[in-house]
Order: sequence, then C-alpha cells, then structure tokens
Amino acid sequence: MVDDPSVIVVRNDSPFTTLASVLDAQRKKPGSVTFGHNGAGTNGHLAICMLAKAAGAEPNEISYRGTAAAIWSA
Repeated sequence: MVDDPSVIVVRNDSPFTTLASVLDAQRKKPGSVTFGHNGAGTNGHLAICMLAKAAGAEPNEISYRGTAAAIWSA
C-alpha cells in the first residue's frame, strides 16, 4: 500500500484560482493548459489522465524524467 498524494500548483500570477477554472479553460480550448508530471506511466501521469477524463478536459502534458526534474523545472 502506498499513500502518495498529488497537488496542482500554479504560479502566483496565474489567472487560475480554482481547479474549476483550470478545467474550464481546458474544455474551452483543449491543450491550452500545460501540466508537468514525473514521467509516462507514473502516479502523476495517471492522476492527470484520470482528472482529464472525469472532467471531459484535454490537458497539454509534459513528461519529465522523474519527480526531481518535474519539481525543479517548475
């Protein structure tokens, strides 16, 4: 059993203030919101895919080579 929580983080000057605003933007203009995650097939990638499917949204995904790379490039 693993407990590995995920978060969605935006810049301080981002127009997005809620998860709903992020998903609305993705629905209105597919691929317009970029999400970075810790690599293809990882928990971060799966979480983004599950969220997008549940919300009917289409994110632009960036696969980094591991968690450290994803965190330090943000």
